[in-house]
Amino acid sequence: MKSAQRTVAVLRVTLLAGLLGASWSCSHKQAAAPATPNPDPAFASSMDRSVDPAQDFYRYATGGWLNATKLPPDSPTLSRAFSQAAARNAQFSQDLIGGKINSQDPAGLTLVQTYYKSCMDQAALEERGLTPVRVLLDRIGAVDGLEKFFEMTGILQMLNVPVLFSASVSPDSHDPTVNLLQLTQGGLGLPGRNFYQDKSLSALKQGYTIYLRDILTESGMIVPEAEAAAQAVVAFEGRLADASVTFAELNDPSATYNPATFADFQRKTPQLPWKSLFGAQSLAVPARVNIQVPGFFSGLNTILPSTGLDTLRSYLRARLLLGTAQQLPARFSNLFFDFYGKQLQGQTTAPSRASLCQGTVTSDLGDLVQHQYVELFLPPAALAAARELIEDLQAALRETLEAVTWMDAPTKNSALEKASAIIAQIGAPTKAAGALSYRFDPKKWFENAASVAQATFKRTFDQAGKAVDPHAWYTDALTVNAYYDPQRNVIVVPAGILQLPFFSADAPGSLNYGSIGAIVGHELTHGFDSGGRLFDAKGRMRDWWSAASAQQFAERSKCFVAQYGAFQPFPGVSLNGSQTLNENIADNGGLKLAYAAYQRWRARHRVSDVAVAGMTDKQALFVAFGQTWATVSTPAFGRNWVARDPHALPQYRVNGSIANSIDFAALFKPAAGTPMNPPTKCSIW
Repeated sequence: MKSAQRTVAVLRVTLLAGLLGASWSCSHKQAAAPATPNPDPAFASSMDRSVDPAQDFYRYATGGWLNATKLPPDSPTLSRAFSQAAARNAQFSQDLIGGKINSQDPAGLTLVQTYYKSCMDQAALEERGLTPVRVLLDRIGAVDGLEKFFEMTGILQMLNVPVLFSASVSPDSHDPTVNLLQLTQGGLGLPGRNFYQDKSLSALKQGYTIYLRDILTESGMIVPEAEAAAQAVVAFEGRLADASVTFAELNDPSATYNPATFADFQRKTPQLPWKSLFGAQSLAVPARVNIQVPGFFSGLNTILPSTGLDTLRSYLRARLLLGTAQQLPARFSNLFFDFYGKQLQGQTTAPSRASLCQGTVTSDLGDLVQHQYVELFLPPAALAAARELIEDLQAALRETLEAVTWMDAPTKNSALEKASAIIAQIGAPTKAAGALSYRFDPKKWFENAASVAQATFKRTFDQAGKAVDPHAWYTDALTVNAYYDPQRNVIVVPAGILQLPFFSADAPGSLNYGSIGAIVGHELTHGFDSGGRLFDAKGRMRDWWSAASAQQFAERSKCFVAQYGAFQPFPGVSLNGSQTLNENIADNGGLKLAYAAYQRWRARHRVSDVAVAGMTDKQALFVAFGQTWATVSTPAFGRNWVARDPHALPQYRVNGSIANSIDFAALFKPAAGTPMNPPTKCSIW
């Protein structure tokens, strides 16, 4: 899952009994039950009851919102749930920056305010021009071989400029108590390798070439020189793309675990001066490293020596100007938007500078404000309710595993051991990373952003080879998302997503369990998808599956690949069932766990049938699930999503899971053979 995004709704009771039409092929029996309050007043109006839920449940659950929602020109996509949460985050940031919230950390608040002020000072950006990057451009111009090229690659990576390859630090898959440096493919300006290879995407490749020509021209090159340089850079990136693997291959933990001593890695890539890169980053040469895509680095070993120095210098220059576009004069940020916003995502208007700077502040300095955010938006009662819900989901997972009939006993016992060992981290990290050593200048946005990027880089990569912190978070409390970490066997649920419309301590249990419950269930299921299942209770990647159970899993996975691969969101464009497999398994498992967990909550609280917006509470859970993914997007955004994202498009996340749900079929009683009740239902968990 992904997203970041926030409005506190007014409490209102809505009861719309008897509005379920008899013309539907779903047969609904409405319980004579009392209504329950709902703090999300738009829940009922977001539905479209004229739609037959047996034909298109996504449109039934979300059609009212879809019909009433106009996509803002400055956004390529808008989500009912995530964007509402984004608005709340933006308002919190603005109130904090504007002094409307009494800060408990005056020194931290001053840093946040100065950082924001420097980001907002467009006049200073124009006055300084290319001065902030002039030294870097000069050093790039002086690159005279691969040693200097790798040195500049290392320097740009420290500025959060993606160059040549990607690096990270995470637990060693075979010894998750120790952090290991991870190296993988990267360095592309387009979203993935298929954007360089697929002829149907050639217009975007051409648009990218023009964008590079224009930023190189703005940096001082004459037009013919910039034109030739741009074409050479795109051709160079095309060679990097050819050496890269697919998204599906990149998601295979076994294929991407290739540890080596650094000495062995250097021997296998003798043309690549790695010590120059680490030296530029002030990092010790690591003893061990994991090469996630060996073919990419063996490709680099051939590609780089055979590429002219003019092309390598142009590549570094382009990456610097692209990666720092928002920190340079408006001509650079405008060109960035013209390609990445308009052409790639279909936006018509650039986001305001204020929204960009607010988002940057919360992203870069969230550690300074997250505990105040939690105090405001996740009080103890809400935290307790969230913890209760998550514990119900964990219990439902164990019960679901117990009920599986296709696993043999030893494999099932190991699965139960793993499920019982999952740790839930909720709300906010227990300790902050700290940032009071920053010294920001209100007139120097580039330098301020660079200091944060360099500090984050150092904090991250200094952990290579050291013991894993079991309490570490890879996000902050404001994040509107959740994640599962297989190497620590942990789910993390930040305060940012424990807000309306995902969750409220005052909301009907069915809506909480249908929305945030399905999200938590999704993350729990990731521990048992095609990648997560390869890790044991202690986060070690090892084969704890019998051959027979593994074969059963593989056969059942094929059903999901075929089901989602048959969805065609655009003429001639189908979803990639293999690319989206893990997320589809998690979506389906998450919905099943949410419904089972709600039954536990219902029994414990002695809740009988209650009406929620004119339907039973159990039916409302499924509508809440659908509304979580209500989204409008530009066609360009949707097409690019299909090409690169591991998740299915929102309507297929909903309808695919609903079509497989026996609980939905029992509650809504769709006629057999309708789209939401097909004869074949895919199921693993």
